[in-house]
Amino acid sequence: MTKLVYATSTAADGNMSLKWGEEKEVWINRGKFLAKSGISIKDCVFTSLVHGTEIKIIGSHDQEKTLEADGFITSDKHVAIWITTGDCFPVVVYDSVRCALALVHLSWQGVDKGLTIKAIQKMVEMGSNPANLGVKIGPGARKESYIFDGPIAQENDPKWQPFLERQSGGKTAIDLVGFIKKQLAACGVEKIEDCGIDTAKNKNYFSHYRVVRTGDPEGRFATVAMMK
Repeated sequence: MTKLVYATSTAADGNMSLKWGEEKEVWINRGKFLAKSGISIKDCVFTSLVHGTEIKIIGSHDQEKTLEADGFITSDKHVAIWITTGDCFPVVVYDSVRCALALVHLSWQGVDKGLTIKAIQKMVEMGSNPANLGVKIGPGARKESYIFDGPIAQENDPKWQPFLERQSGGKTAIDLVGFIKKQLAACGVEKIEDCGIDTAKNKNYFSHYRVVRTGDPEGRFATVAMMK
């Protein structure tokens, strides 16, 4: 029986990004966090995010590597997929029937470029049935907090309009989660679990959006997923 191991770090676990911390300290933080879930650094394939559309199919031969991509898919057990985020959404897709796992980093750019749909399509090409896929949407900046002053580029794009809410003072709130859920539904995915955590408000998580406005320490939290 294949089991999904899935965990998200918090600020109490420390910064997980090499970009925002001293290398030795970050690796110590990573090791301690992973150990809580029975995962080791040697199990992991780490992402170096590019805010593009590349989703790589990986396996045990990629363990301990850091690869440029915005998403990974694996059919190998004991291969832990790792990404770090601040306000973008870590999204896990799991097929317990066929034994397949994906972890995707969804910024507004990724959502705009259809990265959600691409991940599902790749899993279908590998043999998954969308009806068997379960999705977990992790912490990220939600509509109640993800608010921008003045006009934004997406407001003239019809596909974005249902997920933009104009507010007083010319501000615009962006509902990334709503858009992600619509894309998943369009692919035939019905089992969607949303953690509901807003990183911009919840100080248990690092948030670049909040840092810019409050001066809180910069950092990133991690999401890791593995089949065993």
